[in-house]
Amino acid sequence: MKLLRSAALVVALVALAAPSVQSQARATSSTVGSQSLPLSGLTIAIDPGHQLGNSTHTRQIARLVWVGSYKACNTTGTSTNSGYPEATFTFDVARRVKNDLERLGARVVMTRTTNSSSAWGPCVDYRGRFGKSQHAALKVSIHGDGAPASGRGFHVIRPAYFRGYTDDIYKSSSALATAMKTGLIRGGLKPSTYITGGMSVRKDLGTLNMSDIPTVMTELGNMRNASDASMMKSRSGRQKYAAAIERGIRLYLGR
Repeated sequence: MKLLRSAALVVALVALAAPSVQSQARATSSTVGSQSLPLSGLTIAIDPGHQLGNSTHTRQIARLVWVGSYKACNTTGTSTNSGYPEATFTFDVARRVKNDLERLGARVVMTRTTNSSSAWGPCVDYRGRFGKSQHAALKVSIHGDGAPASGRGFHVIRPAYFRGYTDDIYKSSSALATAMKTGLIRGGLKPSTYITGGMSVRKDLGTLNMSDIPTVMTELGNMRNASDASMMKSRSGRQKYAAAIERGIRLYLGR
């Protein structure tokens, strides 16, 4: 009888301990799963360019800010010939990029979180500094171009060497630009027919000049070109742009 009571006591103790053991196993599994995501532990900054309400806040966006030279706080952006705004396009693509990167474990921060006709900005100096303030590994600024209608395709803009401004990020931004161009091509997009090699180097853009982390600007297509505009206005097209940007980011990070 004593042996039976001892056996029963052991069984009871094991039963009481089981939920705790199971909970610990679930927690361990969850932690391992989170750590196994390819972008876990990284913060990535996304800049969706111009705010939708900039055109109704011309005084505010015309204010000059210092970015190595004086530049307007922001501009209105462009649109397709049918009136689809660059601000709306870039904001939708940015949100899709954010969703894709978050599924891979990244923390994603955006320079603007609304697309509102009553809002304006943010200024280019703020957009430039934003990534470092958020401890981001890199920043990608998303745009649509407003070039002559005969040209089409994407181009990537990287910062020029600018002592006191981009000298600390010049090389890393060049590497990001190369990876982004490759990612966009592998994502099924065509380089620009009007910017040689689909790559441009600029010294006059505050979004690039004021950054202290690797950064590039993507002009995903020409909104004045009928073929590019058609893709930009479609949900499937915007998802294709987003997936290609995600690919470029992962190529740069080696993840």
